[in-house]
Amino acid sequence: MEQALARLRRAFEGLVGLEQPRRRLLERAALQLRFGAGASAPLAVLTGPAGSGRHALAEALARGLGGPLVALDLRALGEAELRGVPRAGGGLEPGALMRALQGGPAPPAVLLLEHIDELAAGAPPAERARAAAALRELLRGGLVDRFAGAAVRGAHTLLVATAEHPAVIPPLLAGEVEVLLHHGYDRDQKVRIARERLLPEALRAAGAPPGSVEVTPAALERLVAEYAPEPGVAGLAERLGLVCRRAAARIALGEADVVRLGPEELPELLGPPLARPLPAGAGAEIGAAWGLTWLRRGGEVTLVEALRAGSEPGLVRGSAVRPEALESAFAFIRGRARELRIEREALLPAEVAIRATTLAPAGTGEDTASLTGWGAGSTSLTASTATAGIDPGLDLAVLVALVSLATDRPVRPDVAAVGELTLRGGVRPPAGLPEMVLAADRRGLRKVLVPAAGMDALERALPASTLARLRLVPVERAEEAARESLIDIVIARELDR
Repeated sequence: MEQALARLRRAFEGLVGLEQPRRRLLERAALQLRFGAGASAPLAVLTGPAGSGRHALAEALARGLGGPLVALDLRALGEAELRGVPRAGGGLEPGALMRALQGGPAPPAVLLLEHIDELAAGAPPAERARAAAALRELLRGGLVDRFAGAAVRGAHTLLVATAEHPAVIPPLLAGEVEVLLHHGYDRDQKVRIARERLLPEALRAAGAPPGSVEVTPAALERLVAEYAPEPGVAGLAERLGLVCRRAAARIALGEADVVRLGPEELPELLGPPLARPLPAGAGAEIGAAWGLTWLRRGGEVTLVEALRAGSEPGLVRGSAVRPEALESAFAFIRGRARELRIEREALLPAEVAIRATTLAPAGTGEDTASLTGWGAGSTSLTASTATAGIDPGLDLAVLVALVSLATDRPVRPDVAAVGELTLRGGVRPPAGLPEMVLAADRRGLRKVLVPAAGMDALERALPASTLARLRLVPVERAEEAARESLIDIVIARELDR
């Protein structure tokens, strides 16, 4: 038992930034080793953006348990594929779950149920619910394979699942799973992973003779910052592999005996940077504020822009902006007009155009600036006709942009704001707050206004290096956010000189 636990701990060594899920998997493995089939626990679901270590954790777990890992992609599997089809009904083999657990020479140490959040993707809701019911029966020990006519057993196998987004795990499984969150890596963690694991793997795969290719620390830092801006390391591994293959090709062609790659050589090898720098001065303009969004791929920075557009018809706003956020922002401006030193009707909904644009790595086509109409002359705010992508986390940035526009005061250029607004001006934590703050750090922002109620969770969830770089400012009310975000116009004019 002690030797097995020591092997497990060694297997988990070197997995950077995964302390919490590592600990939970170690606990489950210890229960499996000591109590076997008598151990009962909810299904562990490793969640996080692509490339955030989910598969590496499962591989390390299987290696530590001393057995094979079998992965089952759930995206294309409906109820019939999971349970099997009876022989009388034309079935040719047992269902996917029985084949995975009992079809090999020995049972797997770990069965990885991949993409549980996309179970039976593309199927009608009723079919997806039936597939989820089959998985629930498996977890409860009562699933019978229809082809074999026997129970699907996995007494010596540890079941683990993966998902990108915990909010879309099938509701039927809600009581059967324990979500193990990983919010993504910060820049320091990605540089360390590249240096310790990805670079040696890429050099071996490229066939470069030992010592013939050197990638400098500065090159790794630029690679992470400008060519791998995503929260995971899948893209980083791909681009590092390309760099090493092209460096090894120089040696193979006889162009060099040793290749030393610095940061200045990356554009020649990889082309223009993928990470778009924050537009110069955009955050210092009147009516422009940095917000943060939680997407399926992780957190990202969003630019919220507000303009006085007169009362012409066809004014627009971004579909990512909640009507409730606009109502709260305009109510705040009217209610605090005296303190803001403006007229109560200084900014009317019918006079404003507002747009939210989420940044994305160049060439991905993932910028989101979907727009929908907002009729002129309206005295009330109408719901968006395109609700996909609406993110409560943008509420606070919408408020900052509109207050900036109403008061003619620009927003501080290095500040992002994230939080859900209540109609009374309170600020609440949105889902995905750690992922969003990590995105601000990756994009080089240095001050983030966050809901005070979410500060404790952020301090537990974020890497120490991120907390050291960022200044997190807790806010409870809309007026605190406005005070922390806006530059006095006299100071702004001095800066312009």
